[in-house]
Amino acid sequence: MTKRNGKVSAETETLVPPHDLDAERAVIGAMLVSEVVVSVVGRILSREDFYSETHRVIYDAMSRLSAQHAPVDQLTLTNELRGLGELDRIGGRSYVFRLVESVPTATHADRYAAIVRDKANLRRMIDVASRIYQSAYKETHDVPQILDEAEQLLYQIGDRTADSGELRALAELAPDAIDEAQLLYEAGGTITGTPMASLTSTS
Repeated sequence: MTKRNGKVSAETETLVPPHDLDAERAVIGAMLVSEVVVSVVGRILSREDFYSETHRVIYDAMSRLSAQHAPVDQLTLTNELRGLGELDRIGGRSYVFRLVESVPTATHADRYAAIVRDKANLRRMIDVASRIYQSAYKETHDVPQILDEAEQLLYQIGDRTADSGELRALAELAPDAIDEAQLLYEAGGTITGTPMASLTSTS
């Protein structure tokens, strides 16, 4: 951080936190294409990983549908958002359907999710750095204590990444289901969520 007269510079204050809205849209679009993706992505991402509040609201709604063992697709998501009074807030039915168009292929959903996760972790690191800076500048604690607190904060980010685990390639988890969903998508067919009871573990 650049500091002038004990203050963070205006240049630093105007920096936009790391994020990738295209990756966020691709993750959500892939989840709408395949129920397999819903299950797998849910193991690595939380609502806080999304930078866009719109995408957080949509992800929450999809997670609720999945928790209820309901299909997750454009129609069910639209109805869920409407019932929550959030449909207009996120851009309406047209935005939900555009999300599906934004995903190049559902088979790369693990990569999109990794990008979203990594950007979120960078934002967490920036937050930690800011807290360390404030603590050090106030000089209210001794140096060893500040270093210990900094180490704990950074470990929390590392632990969260380790706990989420690495996504296995979706093609390894359910190749037939992914291929079928992709063919339907490319052909312009109707894509609906299909329960995947066989997908119970990534190990």
